[in-house]
Amino acid sequence: MPYGSMPGKRVFVLVAPRNQLMEFASLNAMFRWRVERSGPATALIRKINGQWADISWRRYYESVRFIAQGLHALGLQKGERVALFSSTRVEWVFCDLAILGAGGATVPIYHSNPTQDVEYIVSHCDARFVIVENANLLDRILEVREKLSSVAKVILIEGPPPEEDDGILLLSEVVDLGRKQSSGLYEELAEAVGRDDLATIVYTSTSGPMRGVAHGHAQLLEQQELIREAFPVHEGDITMMFLPLSHIFGRVVEHLNISRGITLAFTVSYAQLLDNMAEINPQLLAAVPRVYQKISSEIMKEVEIQGKTGRLMAQTCLDVGRTYNDLVRQRKPVPLLLNGKYQVAKRLFLDHFHAPFGNRIKYLISSGAHLPVDIARRFHAAGLVILEAYGMTELAGAVTMNTKDAYKLGSVGHALPKVEIRLDEDGEILVHSPTVMREYWKDPTATAEFIVEDWLHTGDIGEIDEDGFLRITDRKKDLIITLAGKNISPQNIENHFRADPFVSRVYVHGDQRNFISALVVLEKENVIQWARERNLTYRDWDDLIQKPEVVRLVEERIQLKNRELAGPETIKKFRIVPHKFSVETGELTSTMKLRRRFIDQKFRDILDSFYE
Repeated sequence: MPYGSMPGKRVFVLVAPRNQLMEFASLNAMFRWRVERSGPATALIRKINGQWADISWRRYYESVRFIAQGLHALGLQKGERVALFSSTRVEWVFCDLAILGAGGATVPIYHSNPTQDVEYIVSHCDARFVIVENANLLDRILEVREKLSSVAKVILIEGPPPEEDDGILLLSEVVDLGRKQSSGLYEELAEAVGRDDLATIVYTSTSGPMRGVAHGHAQLLEQQELIREAFPVHEGDITMMFLPLSHIFGRVVEHLNISRGITLAFTVSYAQLLDNMAEINPQLLAAVPRVYQKISSEIMKEVEIQGKTGRLMAQTCLDVGRTYNDLVRQRKPVPLLLNGKYQVAKRLFLDHFHAPFGNRIKYLISSGAHLPVDIARRFHAAGLVILEAYGMTELAGAVTMNTKDAYKLGSVGHALPKVEIRLDEDGEILVHSPTVMREYWKDPTATAEFIVEDWLHTGDIGEIDEDGFLRITDRKKDLIITLAGKNISPQNIENHFRADPFVSRVYVHGDQRNFISALVVLEKENVIQWARERNLTYRDWDDLIQKPEVVRLVEERIQLKNRELAGPETIKKFRIVPHKFSVETGELTSTMKLRRRFIDQKFRDILDSFYE
């Protein structure tokens, strides 16, 4: 992978080789091409009444066509926005493709977004229509309906609409209206859309008002071209569809379905992912790190139950696995004795990491957040390579990625084709890519701040090693500067705990302080089981986390991780938080990232007490 320096900057530059562009006029054109190519094959799978049901590409197309024609009949004009307020489900992709086919742009809204955010998004993008999943989400729209002056109709995916309200329609009514339109209308509308037309506005959280990231069809098509050779899947391969489609990562998988002809199997719910995966036996899993962390945590929890003997056995198996798979990665011969030890280690322990994915899995992909290197190493020791990628909403998805032929644990890989990456003087990652957003919607000042001479300033701090692999070290604005002047990455410290079976999250604090402190959120089920095995008595969860034995357990986990950290990074004081951080309670963004300013304010008294 070529890399070098650029004049005038203390930078490293990562440049991928150029590749042949897949020339489609729009996502609509790619969708029609796929339907013509794969018509009777299975496009989507969902569970109905406990049974998995197939949806062919032809049926998919018909559903999209009728909804698009219905939206047009209701008055949707080219370039207008439609808000899509729903969790991940088959109807989400029907509606998304229909909006695009009618010439509109999809504005996704997380079903977990607070009502004030929903109001802001719908108003800020001037949505003509709002499509909502169910009665519960409809109620939240109705709370602020009078403030949504741009909205002509609200469309309900499931459930009866309120009586005597002609401003609300069922999706089935839109479909019926679409059926009545003239033959060929959808094709005419879809063909009128070009690469430069607006396709989506995805709103992201910031320290201030949310920003709408605007992408045209070109950026979303280019993303599919960038990842084309990173993991060669085949038509008919299956992946689980559980990622939120309101996140750009979910949209990349949605479009991968079309560009590659893979099948999306929609999970019943996130909680049922592992059960559904066992039934489907997929070839591909694209997931956020939390999924891999949860699987690893469950396996290691069983090890903890077995005590010292179990831990020794697991560590021995992992050591054998790492040695074996490092030789495989380097394409070096494996000694006969090591091969024998590896087969034993697989039977004793390592095969537990394979079991959740079935026996057909080809690729495990991680993006959306940092994958803790300890998690990556455990899976790699078992012969499973998690291909970590790096990207962001403003880049329409990934711009770097590990591949099976070129990967380095702890890194996010090399630049993808047609992408250039350089590090600015302060280590900030700058990206030049055909997938860079068009603009922040209605915010030219922010657009000009983040896109300078066609280079996107990501706000992430990184390093490029001698082999050209990029590693993310922190967010530029999240860096802690202690009173001693030490620059400390909070994410680096927090990520050390991501593989711990007893710790769910750690929030690190210490900016303009003289040492590092932390708020600790525990894995409730694991801690309760640990307490039960030691016959601890307690009234409730709040009582349990204050028990000296539990506090000592957390102290031991922190001391263990402190040994891996530099002196200024070590956690000196901590407090156990009684509830899990969540979107609903405000500590997490919709993409499950820590809202640091909010946490600082919410727990101000506790944090201040550490330094009194």
